[in-house]
Amino acid sequence: MISFLNVAKYPPSLPVPTDDAGADADGAGMARSRDAGGRLNALGRWILVFGRVPLFYYVLHVFLIHLMALAVAVVCHQPTDWLLHGRSGRLPTHGIWHGLPFVYAMWAFAIVFLYFPCAWSRT
Repeated sequence: MISFLNVAKYPPSLPVPTDDAGADADGAGMARSRDAGGRLNALGRWILVFGRVPLFYYVLHVFLIHLMALAVAVVCHQPTDWLLHGRSGRLPTHGIWHGLPFVYAMWAFAIVFLYFPCAWSRT
């Protein structure tokens, strides 16, 4: 049983896509559940906002994440040349990495921040 639960993406194994499909189905079921009046629950309404304006969200998130990376680099006294000049700037090899909790906090901030322009644009 334990060897079946020990999934490895490389080399490919059958449990990987089944795990992903199961998680996707659970998430979709939770987001699509409805109350007694037939209305979507709060999570479903939240996700529906992004689903109605996918290109708008995509374009905004590219710019927002770049601005967030630039702001974090300035606040943390990190080099910004590579963020401002693209491939012509030299990518630093050390001192720019942040921990996973910080990355997840920035991801959550971006999702919450982008909810409001997406909700505005769908009306």
